[in-house]
Amino acid sequence: MFLRKFFIYILLPCETCLIIVKHFIFNHKVKTEIFNFLKSFLIMGRPATKPAELRDGYYIEIRNRNSNSGVKIRRDNSDQMYRAAKEYERSKDVIILGKYKNGKLVESA
Repeated sequence: MFLRKFFIYILLPCETCLIIVKHFIFNHKVKTEIFNFLKSFLIMGRPATKPAELRDGYYIEIRNRNSNSGVKIRRDNSDQMYRAAKEYERSKDVIILGKYKNGKLVESA
């Protein structure tokens, strides 16, 4: 129980919230619903808005048929990339993106 209190205590964004939650935790006068709301807000946080940088390598994008979004798959060399594309094209839509270096497209296939 001590670790849970300590964990929530550290993750608070500002001193006002810190005082409020400290009061909630140590005095036990708050209903469980409010405490659970605060706890879920602190642990989950906000989702990332910046897209992830692509590592160096060769990329293909795999999509379900008639879908707008897909998954990018990285391979170390072009032979592995083409082999993976051939494997996935039986059941999925495959888009060969090409070679990426420092997060930017160097050569498209």
